[in-house]
Amino acid sequence: MLRTSVINLLKKNARMLQLRLAKFTGHDGPQTLAERRAEWKSRHQCFELDYHKHENFRWDDEKFMERWTKVFGSFCGLRANQFDPDNVIIDIGCGSRPAFDWFDNHCLKYHLDPLLDEYRKISQVQQFWKGKPVKSLLSKPAEEFIQALENRGDFVNCWNVLDHTYDWRRIVLNLWRYTKPDALLCIGTDFQSHGDGHPGIDDPLFFWEFVESHFHILSKRENYVEREVALLLRKC
Repeated sequence: MLRTSVINLLKKNARMLQLRLAKFTGHDGPQTLAERRAEWKSRHQCFELDYHKHENFRWDDEKFMERWTKVFGSFCGLRANQFDPDNVIIDIGCGSRPAFDWFDNHCLKYHLDPLLDEYRKISQVQQFWKGKPVKSLLSKPAEEFIQALENRGDFVNCWNVLDHTYDWRRIVLNLWRYTKPDALLCIGTDFQSHGDGHPGIDDPLFFWEFVESHFHILSKRENYVEREVALLLRKC
């Protein structure tokens, strides 16, 4: 009787693990990965592009730099001249204006966003993209892993991104893969879905389990710079 109970418990736990892994790889839930991506492209990305085409804090130099001073300087404890020329820093979900302009030195900066090619056409921000190396401008979804960036990031940033995507689980895995061992990752995110543009994070427990098993949490702030949580992490 006891042995049967133990076996049933093991089977139950194994099934739960399979379900969690299936969700991680995007093959479980009310929508398939393909369906989620299609909705994201037709609904959420249209919202994002329209938002960036209208006035926002990125059009104001003072507000823009103040935002990133709070994130990179105050929260992450980084200096504007933090990185050397041979360092690599990667901004996942960079938006319509490059946050890495806050760093005034000439390290190699990668900027990734699925709408980047469209954002660079917006007249109010075009000037900030001029002169950036073409190879550093990556107009593609963060869910798509870029082999060339694996274990290259001395600092990786992902601010206000995860809850805007069609498969945040893949993205957190990619963030881990891009970050060098012992290097820093900054995440700022919300969890709740807020309609258009914000599909949300549907499994916060899994998010925290992944973070805690793959990184050391150096700093955590709630409700910081308009995000539910801000995390400064060091890759294990």
